Amino acid sequence: MNDSVLNLSDQLFEAYSRETGNTYIFYSDLKKRFSRWSRNAVAFFGLSDEIIEDLGDEWETHVHPDDLLAFRKSINDVMSGRTDGHHLEYRARAQDGSYVIVTCTGSIINDKDGNPAIFAGTLVNHGLTDSYDPITNFNN
Repeated sequence: MNDSVLNLSDQLFEAYSRETGNTYIFYSDLKKRFSRWSRNAVAFFGLSDEIIEDLGDEWETHVHPDDLLAFRKSINDVMSGRTDGHHLEYRARAQDGSYVIVTCTGSIINDKDGNPAIFAGTLVNHGLTDSYDPITNFNN
């Protein structure tokens, strides 16, 4: 992949991560073993950095202990190919120590040989409200 494509990918990630409100984007490079999270997610959850090596270990410290088994099962199912996507609602610890309900969705992107290469998705933070009421469409 040439530098201009990588630069465009970085610019797209930056654009989408700025415009997400209570929805955070992320991706994990399964071959290079790092993940990238939107800055809003890093700030809200107190992650160590925007780019994290072996994210699974760090993120699991944010998953509520009562939800950890379901989280691990869902991730293992998608990583092993038993399911074609990850969709799970669970509690995650914010930087201030409180827990918020999140909905995480993600899927695997295979490389040209059909091997898992990228896990990409979104994390919706239900602890933050949207700025518009869905019924009245007024700013709340």
